[in-house]
Amino acid sequence: TLLEMATYYEVESLREEVLLWIEKLYPPSLPAFYEARKARPSFTQVFAPDIKSPLDIDYRMARLAFRYRLRDVLPLALYNLAASEPIAFLETSDRCRAGLGRRRLIDLQISQACYAARPSLVYRRHTDAFSFLGSSPTPACAQPERCLGALHAMRGAILKAEEDFQQRICADALEDLSHLIDEYMRPTGCSSCHTAVKTEHVRAREGIFEELGTSSFFDVEYYF
Repeated sequence: TLLEMATYYEVESLREEVLLWIEKLYPPSLPAFYEARKARPSFTQVFAPDIKSPLDIDYRMARLAFRYRLRDVLPLALYNLAASEPIAFLETSDRCRAGLGRRRLIDLQISQACYAARPSLVYRRHTDAFSFLGSSPTPACAQPERCLGALHAMRGAILKAEEDFQQRICADALEDLSHLIDEYMRPTGCSSCHTAVKTEHVRAREGIFEELGTSSFFDVEYYF
């Protein structure tokens, strides 16, 4: 409502204040964005108790982004929707359309964008985000056999988990798996290999994050 008022009455100071608040929910860097995602359930309980799910916020923000051409917000809000489980997205879209009233074109754009990007997110999760699974001991490694054993154990555990159907179709390409890397590399791996594996994981996720607003996923130029 504040964004609509500020835009309609051309109150630039109010519009900038609203956009700064929105940026806290959808910050422009991967670490900040991931932390904001984790904090959303508690944020919702405190500041928006009537909201059924954090995805409702994403759907509302995606609507605002389409309507007011919020180029930086749109791909992040759409990512959260597309990366959710399909049934959760359907429930969210139905709930928001019923509660907010239909905006046929925008609702159609949100659905099309999420359904079109989801296969790419699933693919990039298993190729780019999991690229660290192909790591080998670094040249500086002082104990290659132990590090190789740790890498094999980590690879086996993650691939076994991916045998579950829901994991195979998971579209959360930005998921942070650092805790698994720590679990397998820290006890027996050397610091050089441990750091190299985590660095590769971060590099791959940041690459995906930088592409969210492009034709690889949610093409902002196409919509605006």
